Amino acid sequence: MVMLLVVFGAGASHDSLDVKPPRMNNPDPNWYIDEGHRLPLANELFGSRALFADQMKQFEVLQPILVTLRRAGTEGHVEATLRELMDDTRPVRTRQLMAVRYYLQMAISECQRLWEIDSKNASNYKALLDQIDQFRGNEEVCLATFNYDTLLEQAMPAVGLTITEMQHYVSKSHPYRVFKLHGSINWARTLKVGSGDYSSKHAWTIALRHIEDAAQLDATNTFVRSDQRPCAFLETKDAIVGLVPAIAIPVEQKSYFECPKEHLDELQSLLQHVDKLLLIGWRATEEHFLALLGEHLKGRPIRGQAVAKDKDSAKETTDKFKSGPAAGLNIDWEHFDGGFSEFVATRRVENLLK
Repeated sequence: MVMLLVVFGAGASHDSLDVKPPRMNNPDPNWYIDEGHRLPLANELFGSRALFADQMKQFEVLQPILVTLRRAGTEGHVEATLRELMDDTRPVRTRQLMAVRYYLQMAISECQRLWEIDSKNASNYKALLDQIDQFRGNEEVCLATFNYDTLLEQAMPAVGLTITEMQHYVSKSHPYRVFKLHGSINWARTLKVGSGDYSSKHAWTIALRHIEDAAQLDATNTFVRSDQRPCAFLETKDAIVGLVPAIAIPVEQKSYFECPKEHLDELQSLLQHVDKLLLIGWRATEEHFLALLGEHLKGRPIRGQAVAKDKDSAKETTDKFKSGPAAGLNIDWEHFDGGFSEFVATRRVENLLK
């Protein structure tokens, strides 16, 4: 069995639409793209967009670190700054970082909702999947994303996969598998039963209490899908259990996955069959994932494509494979500039699959 692995980073969702109709001089004045709704890159997550500011004000505990995070964004080191915050184990930091998870869930959810209105649900993800499906033959396809948004899941019906349950992501009954390695805006971890009072059933009240009690929360390794905003509790026939967002904080050199163990086990099993590797908008800063690739892709030739806004950025990504945990892999790289939009418009994935 041979297989294609596609890895999506923030640049993919940031450039998920191939047209940019302006507000002014537009033949259709009712259609324009508001750049304030575009899915953000890592250094834009705490920027001064009105949309983000509206979400930040919901979390009072975040206010003391906003200046630091905004400055880090303008200087290009948000992930390094968040790493420093995580290294501070005081209870106040624990509360702030739980608030960051809730903020990211709320901000990305609202950003995506408005982006889908602007884009009229068009997506480069859908175009790419269609092109892959045309040329994959009988090969299976792994799609790994580090993005919190659900643009990829919403594109999957283009190849016949509808995801409504956690098991659908990695079902062996379908040739496409989806791996969300750093969590999702519609994922949550359950808290141990009896960890709080959920009788109010008021999501905001419960979420803010989870933030306040962050240091004492006992999260399980059970992941569930939840469209509740903010996610706070899940009512079952037996009990009401607490929920916290299953979202990995975007830190430099991330060293952990935020996904179900069975998803990760399935990914490692499939990596042993990968012979084609496509990177889209990914900067290859996740050393834990590079280590997986270094372990499971070694010993055989791999054809690779790296897609970024320009060739220097693409080459910077592939250079990460020359040292560190992925060093020694035999990958024949093609570097592509122009971003996700140009890549699908020119159908360059055919070069990899034909």
